[in-house]
Amino acid sequence: MSMRRLLALTVTAALGFGGFVVTTISTTAPAHASTAAGGLISSAETLARAQYWANDPNITYLNAGESTWIAGPTGGERYRRDCSGLVSMAWHLPQAYYDTSVFEGWIGTDKVTRLGGPDELKPGDAILRVNFRGLSDHMELFSHWKNAADHGEGAYFYSFNSTGYTVRNPYAYNTENKLGFRTLDDIANNFEHEIRYKNVVDDVPSGTLVDMNTDGKNDVVARDVNGDLWVYPGTGNGGFGTRYKIGTGFNIMSAIAVGDFNADAYPDLAATVKSNGELRIFRHTGDPNTPYTGSGILSGSGWQPMTSFSAANINRDAYQDLVARDGSGNLWVYPSDGHWGFGNRYRIGTGFNFHDSFNFADFNGDAQPDMLVRDTRNGDLRLFTHTLNPNVPYVGSGTVIGTGFTIMDAILAGDFTGDFKPDVLSRLSGNGDLKMYAHTGNAGSPLPNSSGQVIGTGWSIMNDID
Repeated sequence: MSMRRLLALTVTAALGFGGFVVTTISTTAPAHASTAAGGLISSAETLARAQYWANDPNITYLNAGESTWIAGPTGGERYRRDCSGLVSMAWHLPQAYYDTSVFEGWIGTDKVTRLGGPDELKPGDAILRVNFRGLSDHMELFSHWKNAADHGEGAYFYSFNSTGYTVRNPYAYNTENKLGFRTLDDIANNFEHEIRYKNVVDDVPSGTLVDMNTDGKNDVVARDVNGDLWVYPGTGNGGFGTRYKIGTGFNIMSAIAVGDFNADAYPDLAATVKSNGELRIFRHTGDPNTPYTGSGILSGSGWQPMTSFSAANINRDAYQDLVARDGSGNLWVYPSDGHWGFGNRYRIGTGFNFHDSFNFADFNGDAQPDMLVRDTRNGDLRLFTHTLNPNVPYVGSGTVIGTGFTIMDAILAGDFTGDFKPDVLSRLSGNGDLKMYAHTGNAGSPLPNSSGQVIGTGWSIMNDID
């Protein structure tokens, strides 16, 4: 195997927007991803917007006229300071809806889906209460389960409840000395509807910048809104050749990650099925034009709780593993067994609720996958260098290597210029430009302080870029 190909198969990136994780590149911008009002929004950004109100001691509950309404972290829309206004702001709706009855009226339309019960709640969903008169009168934004493996331990929410008090939230007591927490019995017995706004997309699919066409240069894999899978072959000097289609029907998948799970030097594809949470592995055929066929190998089930999904060789064996984050912010490794299956998972981190991108690449030249993440609370980009201990690969809070990483809605890390150092590719959320930020060669400050080089346009139609 060539050194470039080996390097390609050890870098992984997580993406967002339209079903992938949001990450951005350093520019002067607000600290939150800038989605359009009424457009698609990742669950991580939804929670970050809610936390923005929770952090401000001056934003208190006040059910009053429009002159008292306030804006969210981005956009000029103003919202009521009550429970429905909080959810409207978090979902970045184009206006503040007047009461919870509007949301109840949306159930079954192209805006809102009613879930089958509390156990189906995912970050960014909401619960809706109906009073004794049969009228909806309160709603709250779901953040995460206290224990993703046991919902009986309760869940955390964002909510506006009492006049004059700040937002209840999962992380600190509000001015009423209340935490945003409810027991499962409370949710089941006192809230009639669990609902999902259809524009909130999972923080899931990720992938790998890999050599798909076996020419020794890294390529980009992208899924469009129709579910078609495309390869954009890299030229090795920061450009692309003519794209070609390698699959159809992938819109039934929520998460997609590409990695060599059996050490045959070909990138396989891992995907989770939206409808049932199955994990399926598509073994590379060896043919770069039709690398994936059939419906994949069933390799696991119950992946619905996972809100981020990546491929990286964490445990330093011959195979790439799967790295997943659950709804409680725990980071798990599922070690590959070399036969498109995975061994017993183990936890490598906690407290990652507010990180909406997980990228794995060797930024410091020690041949180990470092982890690059974005903190949605402030826009910092943090680098966690691998400790060389596969059981505890990442420690501490990481090193901030950039700030203001907010105007991009997708990111990839991998060598795209042929110098064996991971560059960064990212998509500009406003116009769909694809930009490249070439590695500086300095492990301490690997990202250049520039606006990047545009290497592609019209990428807005893609809802997953790997």
